Amino acid sequence: NMAVQLETYLCKKLGVKSSEDGGSGSGSSGSSSDSSSKVKVQICRVDELDWWDEVLNPDEDDENNSASNSTSLPPPVVLFVLPTWTDGALPPTSQPLLTSLHEISTDWRVSPHPLRNTDHPAQTLHVASFGVGSSAYDPDTFCKPAKDVVELLCDKLGGRRLMGGKSKSKGGGCVGMGDVESGDYREEFRMWMDHAPTPESLEAIDRPLFRDAWDRLRRSLRCLKDKGQRTVARLAVV
Repeated sequence: NMAVQLETYLCKKLGVKSSEDGGSGSGSSGSSSDSSSKVKVQICRVDELDWWDEVLNPDEDDENNSASNSTSLPPPVVLFVLPTWTDGALPPTSQPLLTSLHEISTDWRVSPHPLRNTDHPAQTLHVASFGVGSSAYDPDTFCKPAKDVVELLCDKLGGRRLMGGKSKSKGGGCVGMGDVESGDYREEFRMWMDHAPTPESLEAIDRPLFRDAWDRLRRSLRCLKDKGQRTVARLAVV
């Protein structure tokens, strides 16, 4: 069962117990956690979720934890593993994922970038996706659903790309791609995951060195404005 293999691999990489080691959940859906860890892993099928609800009404417990422990919790991460169907689409049962995300991004009733956490930017949802497809077909549609879900969640809805290091897997970075024509896509997935950031590395990147870093920046810019000098501000964007 690929879902169980995925859960076991992710739990091992993130340092939490899988369902086989005493966590809860099994089969295509389930969750794993460790009382000594800040990390919880949940595995589910994309057609089991209401994506309008997932995007616009995040779990209240997650919101409370984020608000009370914003300096100690790793950022939330969602990782998609998506196949490629006819004409670069998802299989029929999974198509509501991209359809719903597109509808949310174009609905005038939804505020811009609803996934962006303005109070705690480091706690904004991080997104990565691994696509499985065949290079024997149109290259423009190769693993297209995996690319589309990242574009919709990050560029349209305000999530952040989960950037990994370079890997031998096609795509690399936050979008990995496995080719059924050229090799073992499961091995390509494992290689791609080996270069994904850990919660500790995300915290180190996203959290400023000083707790009042943004206040310091604003005060510095105000001082430069008061002096009336031309100013160049160098910012590091992650």
